[in-house]
Amino acid sequence: MFAARWSRLALVAVVAVAAAACRLELPAYDSGGDDGTTYKAPDKDNNPKKPTSKAMTPHFVINRVVVPVATVTLTKK
Repeated sequence: MFAARWSRLALVAVVAVAAAACRLELPAYDSGGDDGTTYKAPDKDNNPKKPTSKAMTPHFVINRVVVPVATVTLTKK
């Protein structure tokens, strides 16, 4: 699953080379290593670890829409 994300990113990078610029909006991902529901929650390690997935907690979802935590712009020079 992680490799598939990198494959999509590589495809976007190839498209960006053809275009003058390409803007990527990056969502947050949950590594699956902890079951805490907030950043201040007590440590609740998962064993076994859950699969990495897109973060869907209220920190990253506003009005039922996942908001990006970063934006990267690739510009051809």
